[in-house]
Amino acid sequence: MGPLSVNLNKVALLRNSRRHGVPDLLRFAALTRQAGADGITVHPRPDERHIRRDDVLALAELMKPWRPRFELNIEGYPDRCLLDIVRIVRPEQCTFVPDPPDAFTSEEGWKLDASDTPALTAAVNTVKRFGGRVILFIDPDPEVIRCVPEGPVKAADIEFRFHSMPARLLDDRVGQLEDRMDLEVKYSRATPEKALLDWLYLGESRYSRIAGPPLDVELERLDGPRLRRLARSMELVEQLKAWQARKKHYDHDSDVRENASDDE
Repeated sequence: MGPLSVNLNKVALLRNSRRHGVPDLLRFAALTRQAGADGITVHPRPDERHIRRDDVLALAELMKPWRPRFELNIEGYPDRCLLDIVRIVRPEQCTFVPDPPDAFTSEEGWKLDASDTPALTAAVNTVKRFGGRVILFIDPDPEVIRCVPEGPVKAADIEFRFHSMPARLLDDRVGQLEDRMDLEVKYSRATPEKALLDWLYLGESRYSRIAGPPLDVELERLDGPRLRRLARSMELVEQLKAWQARKKHYDHDSDVRENASDDE
C-alpha cells in the first residue's frame, strides 16, 4: 500500500459552519498521526470555504517535530496565493490541480498543453527549490506524459499518478446518461450504482491499490435494474456476481447479524 495522507478539508468545513472553533483542526491532525497515517492533506482555496491560510501556517507549526516523517501535502491551483503559502511552509508534497479560483471542485486533470505549461513550470520549479515532491492531477491518459515541457521541467521531476480506470469505463459508451450520472444535482456526480461498479473495478485491478467495496453496503438502496445494466455495459457482470455472493455470505454470518442487532 502507498502512504496514507488524510484530507482535513471537511473537518475545516464543519468548523467553519459553527462559531466556536469546533471541531479543532489541530486536534484532528494530531489524532491522524496517532492513528498511524503518514501525513495530512489540505486544500486552501482562495474563498477559504474550508482550509484557511492561517490553518496551514498553524498546522505546519504543529507538525514541526513530526516532519518530514509525517508529511504535509498542500493541494491547490498554483496561483500566486497558493505559492506564497508553499514558500512559507515548504510542504513535503504539493498536489497541483487545474481548478481556477471560481471552480466548485476538481473535475478534470491538467492537459499539459500550451495553456498549462507556463504556470506549471514556475510552480514545479518553486517546489523543487526546497526539495519538495510534486503531484499533478491529470486525466487517465498516459499520452499526457509526452506533453511534459522540455527545459527545467522534466518527466523525471514529477511523480505522475494515474486514476486506474480505463477510458472505456469513463466515456459515453458506458450505458445511458441517466444510469451513469446523477441528474438531480447541478454538478457532475456519478450515480451510486456507477460508483459501486467503479469501486469494484478498482478493487480488482492490478493497477490499483484501492480495496474493493465493503460488504456492508446497503444494496436495497440501489436501483437493481440500473446496476445490472451498467454491469453489462462495463463488462463487470461476473465480478459483480462474485462480489454479491461474498456479500450474501457476509449478510448471513451469525456474528455479523449479532453485531448489527447490538448496534440497534
